[in-house]
Amino acid sequence: MGDQVKPFIATRYRTDPARSLFLGHSYGALLGAQILFTEPDLFSGYILGSPSL
Repeated sequence: MGDQVKPFIATRYRTDPARSLFLGHSYGALLGAQILFTEPDLFSGYILGSPSL
């Protein structure tokens, strides 16, 4: 995600790396929890709703 997806988005949209948030629900929140535990500095904040833990 940090090597391909974020740079891809940054080249196409105006982004602020200091204010990048991850928002996910259900399986998206499960992915967010995995990213939070393995690479916590990848996003500046996380909003995880009803992760399938």
